[in-house]
Amino acid sequence: MPVKRQEEADPINGFGMEENMKIYNIDNPEKFLDLVKQCKGSVELVSKEGDRLNLKSELTKYLALSKLFTDSTFIEEMELIASDPQDVMLLMDYMMEGK
Repeated sequence: MPVKRQEEADPINGFGMEENMKIYNIDNPEKFLDLVKQCKGSVELVSKEGDRLNLKSELTKYLALSKLFTDSTFIEEMELIASDPQDVMLLMDYMMEGK
């Protein structure tokens, strides 16, 4: 599962770094969402319009992802932003090794 990374300054508080990631070929969304629950910081899904949806919010998760999974449970590509460097490593390990 390939991942592209891009660092960007945090526009909200003006310091620190966020990690933008493009994640491809998620074939087990439930396992992926379980991993997101383990993250310490925020993990956001970026919509095609540029809106940032917090995947740790149960309401947002159900609303945003129900649309993604309507046609199938295979997600070809999604853009995520993670605020905690340890979360970035956790997500990268999952995507690279299928943990």
